[in-house]
Amino acid sequence: MASITRERIIKVYDDAIGDHIYVGPDADALDLVELRYVDPMGTIIDRITANREMMIAVAKSILELYDNQSGHGL
Repeated sequence: MASITRERIIKVYDDAIGDHIYVGPDADALDLVELRYVDPMGTIIDRITANREMMIAVAKSILELYDNQSGHGL
């Protein structure tokens, strides 16, 4: 039987200018999470790769930071 791999990615777009942030598995297949900032032409401007636990901690930290500043969340 053939080996089959499934992956799930999410792209968060800025509709006004067309750039996006890719959220998904890392390009090197190291079982990490990768964030890529991609410009409207498709060029990867920056990327950050970390293990799942670190990315969850970063996501929670962003939410906490903005919840505390605005008083009512994002």
